[in-house]
Amino acid sequence: MTKRMSSTERRKQILRVAVAIFARSNYKTATVKEMAQEIGISEAAIFNHFPTKKSIFLAILDRIHARIIAFWQAEIDKDDDALTTLRNMGLKYMERISDHPQELKVQFQAISEVDDGDIKALLKNHHQHYVDTINRVITSGINVSTFPADFDAASLAYAFDALGVFANLMNLVGEERFDVNRANKILDLILPMDQSGASLS
Repeated sequence: MTKRMSSTERRKQILRVAVAIFARSNYKTATVKEMAQEIGISEAAIFNHFPTKKSIFLAILDRIHARIIAFWQAEIDKDDDALTTLRNMGLKYMERISDHPQELKVQFQAISEVDDGDIKALLKNHHQHYVDTINRVITSGINVSTFPADFDAASLAYAFDALGVFANLMNLVGEERFDVNRANKILDLILPMDQSGASLS
């Protein structure tokens, strides 16, 4: 007899299947019916967990965001100096994005759906959270003089976030020259340097 899934397990299953369906089509054309058929349950069963297709899409974006913040926080919790933490956050992101190509496609689909106010607001909140998290690391470095007191933390935080978006794109289009080593060299360029011109990291 097949074991009945818990509500949490079923939600995770729905999101996994939905990611695959969105990735192979798009937000507009993917249907809840497809998701139900692939799982082997009724549409009504899906609607017991998610009231609309949009709520499924938003939940996927939230799950991607939560995963990124979680592994960044793991780097922050190691309590290295701010420059090492920033570099490790960037490299860890590069290492992990290739493990989730379907989710990368969904993220880029979301950008094309910003005319929808809910999707736009969620993306804005997520990227603000990324920037705020990076900014917090930089500020901690300023507080212990790893960075100069007048260092422009916000600009570096935005640069890191922009590098992440660009890394996603390069991964999706299969640009093999943009790899972890290339990302490391870019980090050398954007991380601050000491008065001798050497990277502070």
